[in-house]
Amino acid sequence: MRNLFALIGFAVVAFAVVGWYCGWYRLSVQKGEGGKAEIQTVVDTKKVTEDSSAFFQKLGQILSQQTQGTGGGSGSGTNPASDKGGSSPGGNSIPGSHVPGSTGLKPQNPPPGATPPPFSAPPVSIPPFSGKTP
Repeated sequence: MRNLFALIGFAVVAFAVVGWYCGWYRLSVQKGEGGKAEIQTVVDTKKVTEDSSAFFQKLGQILSQQTQGTGGGSGSGTNPASDKGGSSPGGNSIPGSHVPGSTGLKPQNPPPGATPPPFSAPPVSIPPFSGKTP
């Protein structure tokens, strides 16, 4: 529960710092009646809306590039890991990692009918309890 409160606190402080840096709000302190301090907050909702929509548009562009596979690499727009050969067109494969008939994404299963080796653990000797604690 403390971690959740810490996360919420961090999010509030991060939002305050980003908002201050981006000019989303202004704080002004003035002396009011009786010499008491008055704090006024002016929020520029138009700027907040513009900045957040620009952020989400940019985020959408980046995510669509990543899902289409055009975020760099060979520029062909395909995923190199999906090649049937198991290596990328740019030659970025790990030496000795090519297994015929495998894309490198799943471990090889033993052939049907093969029995796995039996499990054996080394013997463990436990000293007898003497009744005294160390």
